[in-house]
Amino acid sequence: WRCGLALFPPCMTAAITNVAINSWTCIPKFIQDALVAALTGPMDAVESMKAAYRERRDLAVECLNKMPGVRCIVPKGAIYVFPNITGTGLTSQEFSDLMLTKAQVSLLPGECFGPNGKGFVRIAFSFSTEDLQRALKAMHEVLEETVMGAHAK
Repeated sequence: WRCGLALFPPCMTAAITNVAINSWTCIPKFIQDALVAALTGPMDAVESMKAAYRERRDLAVECLNKMPGVRCIVPKGAIYVFPNITGTGLTSQEFSDLMLTKAQVSLLPGECFGPNGKGFVRIAFSFSTEDLQRALKAMHEVLEETVMGAHAK
């Protein structure tokens, strides 16, 4: 069960309401009660999770920027990084396939998010720091072996 919030420019409100009216109305009472508790209760867990995500984000950005052919800026939100991988000489799809087969790391090619995603991949950091470290290490090793090895030939 989920409850969420959506913000739209005033010019879009009527159209969005027509589309979403049957999905967003009649939210069950127990979900409404949970929402009130989440918004008015203690925020310790929220602050702890924000700190954990910030730590994982910073780890991902730092490690990605040490990989050959990869550049990554610090995202301002979300639980993903979107590094530029054009310096590897691989397409987003090739990079994603390589990481899945050689490093056992699942990524999404940037083109999944539209044409401006070309040359990028999306990497989540919504799992444990230990798993993230393992994934980034495996990615780095694959790039050292594959990309750097290709440039050495």
